Amino acid sequence: MLGREKYWEGHFLAEEEHLTPAEEAVYRWYIENPKSKEERIRRNSFEVMDDFFSVYGASEVEKDKAWVDNLKRRDERKFIKGEIFETIIREAETSDWFGEDCYISAASEFDDRKNAVDLVFEWEQGEGKEPLRITVDCTVTENQAVLRKKVKRIMKQVESGHLGTLKYFSSCEFEEEKGEKEQIPMVLLAISPEGLKELCESFVRVINKEEGGNKEFAEHYFGFYALRKIDSQLKEQRKLAEVNLGLARPRSERELRLKEAMEKIEKVINKISKLVKEKQSSLNQETIQRAEKKEDEFIFPSFPSFSSF
Repeated sequence: MLGREKYWEGHFLAEEEHLTPAEEAVYRWYIENPKSKEERIRRNSFEVMDDFFSVYGASEVEKDKAWVDNLKRRDERKFIKGEIFETIIREAETSDWFGEDCYISAASEFDDRKNAVDLVFEWEQGEGKEPLRITVDCTVTENQAVLRKKVKRIMKQVESGHLGTLKYFSSCEFEEEKGEKEQIPMVLLAISPEGLKELCESFVRVINKEEGGNKEFAEHYFGFYALRKIDSQLKEQRKLAEVNLGLARPRSERELRLKEAMEKIEKVINKISKLVKEKQSSLNQETIQRAEKKEDEFIFPSFPSFSSF
């Protein structure tokens, strides 16, 4: 077991982050995986941002790199359990938790720190059409104050009609010009430390290539649970945007932004709601029932109604 003051490839294990054997196995697999190791090197050395010299110019990119570097010097901690959770969500792409046409990629270091984006989900929409996207903030905590702060950030975005932003974005799957993407719906995926422990125990069977491990993980109730929670958060966001649209001055810039935001949110809702129905039909009832029973055991908040604040 890793010690509390242990730095592991730049990642700090906090006192409250003692890892279970399953969690440590997942993390070891993550840092030793050649693909993820190369990606981490590119992110930590700012090579990802260097790819955008032709988009923003060297001066602006260097300024953003300096801003991120300053933050990193002030707080070097990268909490391991958060990295583990992100890793599992990304690997769920191959198990079709979020649909067989969903592609998941990590956000740049800049967008992580500036825009609170850990992951980007993309769904293909057909030739000539821009993919559907959501940005995702992944969090391992049971601290309600932390969760409410994150949710309020998203709520403020929706109220203003300004959804999520990615400055250093390059699609992991689709051929598009590099650059800033705006008006991307954002969701929060949060899990308690106890929930992460259970999830790791299932994913370890995939890592160890145990018989039935891939099928067990693909049908894990947390996948359906997460999909349904994304659906409920987006529907709450749509409701919030609709209320604010009714308060906006006609033909104002805010009204136009809110209409655009509602359209973006609605398109993703249509996709996610369809996936939820498909999963309800394809998964066994025991999986669905377990997901429903875990409501109180996992810290995985729905998007709160605006009236709760």
